[in-house]
Amino acid sequence: DDRGGFYNSIAKDDLVLLSKEISDGAMPSANSVMAYDLAMLATMLDDASLSKILTGLRAISHVKIIRIGTRIPVTLPERVTPELCTLLKKFHPLYINTHFNHPDEITADSSAACALLADAGIPLGNQTVLLKGVNDSVEIMRSLMTGLLAIRVKPYYLHQMDLVQGTAHFRTSVRAGLEIVRGLRGHIYPAWPCRIMSLTCREGRERLPFCRMMLKYMEPRCICVLIPGSG
Repeated sequence: DDRGGFYNSIAKDDLVLLSKEISDGAMPSANSVMAYDLAMLATMLDDASLSKILTGLRAISHVKIIRIGTRIPVTLPERVTPELCTLLKKFHPLYINTHFNHPDEITADSSAACALLADAGIPLGNQTVLLKGVNDSVEIMRSLMTGLLAIRVKPYYLHQMDLVQGTAHFRTSVRAGLEIVRGLRGHIYPAWPCRIMSLTCREGRERLPFCRMMLKYMEPRCICVLIPGSG
């Protein structure tokens, strides 16, 4: 169908293909699709079933790029097999963003999983969430970023943690995050993660690049940022 669509799953055993008009406008975009929860799919499905889903996405005429977001290389690296990589490379251009939060997650097994994916020609990116008491120091974040580059994973996003009920004890301050980013300068060439913050405004929730140039002022319980294009 030229209208496009996206897969959605609420129950773990049901997958529904919804037409594009039902989506919230964030995904898929005009020429790419982002497939979340592939970790769940990969554990539930055999390679043939996963291939069927990817084939369905490739059949959408305007989708040129498939991006997969998954923690499989980190949390279940044994699921990344030569057979899976042979399957995935049939659907190029295909990108994978994984999710390492701490250098201790870069193990022999997770490194081997990333190597298989990279050898299959799949560009690998990583998104990291700043977590208080876990990775909120320059030393830990520097070790993580350089370790990722060593296993051919590009630091892609560095998230200021979303405001989610029950997780406030993990949330770092904006100021602490800015100091960490400053401390990474000059140490993680040739890649630089884009700092991301989720903001809720009248138009809805947006994930935006966040840097000091956008910061208008900051108080203990309030920050004011300039959203690009808002004047």
